[in-house]
This record gives sequence, C-alpha cells and structure tokens, in this order.
Amino acid sequence: MLNIIYSASGGLTLLLMVLLLTKKQKTLAEYLLAAWFLLILLVIVTTYINHNQIDTWQGLFELTDSSAVLFGPFMWFYTLALTKEEFRFYRKDGWHLLPFIAISVYLFFHLFRGENVSEAGLMIILVAKMMILISYGLATLLRLNKHEKRIAGIFSYTEKVQLNWLKLLVWSLIGIWVISAVSLLLYSLAEIAIPQYGGLFTNLALSIFMLVLGYFGIRQTTIFIPAHLLEATGNLQVDLKTTTGISSGTQRSAGPGQPRESTVSDKDYQRLIQLMEREKPFLDGQLTLYKLAHIIQRPAYQVSQIINRHAGTNFFDYINQYQVEEVKIKIREKAHIHQTLLAIALDCGFNSKASFNRVFKKMTGQTPKEFITTLK
Repeated sequence: MLNIIYSASGGLTLLLMVLLLTKKQKTLAEYLLAAWFLLILLVIVTTYINHNQIDTWQGLFELTDSSAVLFGPFMWFYTLALTKEEFRFYRKDGWHLLPFIAISVYLFFHLFRGENVSEAGLMIILVAKMMILISYGLATLLRLNKHEKRIAGIFSYTEKVQLNWLKLLVWSLIGIWVISAVSLLLYSLAEIAIPQYGGLFTNLALSIFMLVLGYFGIRQTTIFIPAHLLEATGNLQVDLKTTTGISSGTQRSAGPGQPRESTVSDKDYQRLIQLMEREKPFLDGQLTLYKLAHIIQRPAYQVSQIINRHAGTNFFDYINQYQVEEVKIKIREKAHIHQTLLAIALDCGFNSKASFNRVFKKMTGQTPKEFITTLK
C-alpha cells in the first residue's frame, strides 16, 4: 500500500514540477513552488528507498533529514512572492539557510567519520526542526492576515487574492508536522509507540498536502502587477486620452519609497466621480487601485486618500458600490428579461455569482431576486 502511495505521489510531484516550469511567463512564486516540489520529491524518493531497504549512499538520508528545515523558508518566501509587490531576494535572506547548513554539517561530519549521531543530538535536531517550522508557519499566517486586511484597499475583487487556501494549507502543514514530531518524541522519551507514526497516516497526509499545494499553486495567478507594467500587459480598460485628468502633468503611481504627501482636495474627488460616471472603469472585473491610479495619473496612495477621506470607505467597497448601482440600472431597464442575472453581473464587473450575491446583499440589504421583486 505504501509503495503505491510513494510511487503515485512521486509521479504527481514530478508532473506538477513540469507543469509549473513549462508555463509561459513564469513568476518568481512559481519558480519557488517548483523548487518546493523538488524538495518534496527528494523526501518521497528517500522515504521510498528507506521503506524498501534499497542499498544507497547514506548521505542521501542525511541530506533529506537536514532539508526538512527548508520547508519553513520555502513556505515563507512563496507567501512573500505572492503578497509583496515587486518581491525580490537580497543577500540578507541567506540567513534563512543557516539552520539547514548547520544541521547538514553536523550530520555529514559524523557520517564521514563513520560515527553514529548520539540520541541527544538527534533529539536536539528534531526539536529544532519542529520549532523552526512552527515559527515559519506562524510568521506566514501573520503575513497572510496582514495581506487579507490590505486587499480591501487595493482590489475591487477577492477571487484569487485572498489566499485562504494557502492559510488552510499552512495550518495543515503545522498540524502534520506537530503530530509526527510529538509522536517521535513520545516514542524516544517514553517508548510510547503511536500507531501509524511515519506510516500510512503521515504519508497520506503529506500526499494530500502536496496535491492541494500543486492544484492551487498552479491555478494561482499573479496578485500584484507593478504599475510600470500595466500598460505593457494590455490590462487597462480605459484610454488615458479620454480620462478627465485628475492631475495635470504626467505623474505616475508612487513606488513603495515615494514620499506620501497629502495633496488631495474636494476638487480631486469631484473629478474622480466624473471619471467613474463617464468612463466607468469599474466595469473592469480586474480593476485595482494601481490600475485606477495609472488611469488618472496620480500616485496610488493619493487615490486611496481621495476615496478614504471623501467617500468614507475603502477601495473595494467604493468600486463595488458603482458595480451594484450599474446592476440595478440594468435591472430597472429590464435587461434581466433577456439576460441572466449572472450575465448582467459579469458585464458590470463582478467575477463570480458568489461574490455578486454577497456584495449586492451587503450594499442593498436585499438579494438580487428580492430587489427584482420589489420593482414589480
């Protein structure tokens, strides 16, 4: 049974790596995910060899044992690559490899000297691996919570930007690791043998983890597109020549380090309203704060200030209000007689039936069907 699980998991992991690496216009997050799968494949192959008692170089087991601490950094950097604008690596990030290097040196030192690692040494390594993964897991969860709070001020939609699947996966990985580590600790310290430790349960859990990670990881799109790339992507839905021009000049969206001066006024807000009503950029189902800032040629933080201060809401609700009003206009015009409600919602900038129903209910206190009923 276990051989079937190992073979299937190894084959699927290899397939997922190929699918990721053969994608066009790969992102840094996808490269990180492919490297993470390579690490998972190493664990699967080593476990298969150990289970079947295949004669091989002992260093492979030492490498796999020490590489377990890399799961935390991979999880952390993959999350950063998804949630941080223009994420890149720096030299200082190399310190994340120190635990892996330290454990590898310790294990290979004993291997080359032909000595067995002491029980105390193995216990220290086990506790260190458990604490490292839990620390990275908690840091990743905090990062995801911070991201969840930020997206309402940047995106007009939630599909594929909330990353709830990754949060659930991190909790699952922490749970699997804690159960496995505690089981081994109890066996080592008190000789309490917990059924299935290292066997069917743990390997099934890891296989499911790998499949879920691969499924959502491949489907996950880039969340943040740098402002200077917006024109090149062809995602702008409004011609810059036809905008009302909130700003005179050619000021672009601010980068992360640009000074954030408070220069918004009531006149800016009135011009934004004119743009929204005349050009209707909210019909773009992928509209973000950065896109809108690029369209009106003001720094993103100033557009956010205009909306927050003068409309008294965040970007997400501000755009959704216009989308809901557009839906209501079409319904009053009896467009729903010839179109389904979903078709109307999609035309008005929503991306799914679930988000449309949720937002419409939030903005009006009624479901779309209840609203139609009140018009009869």
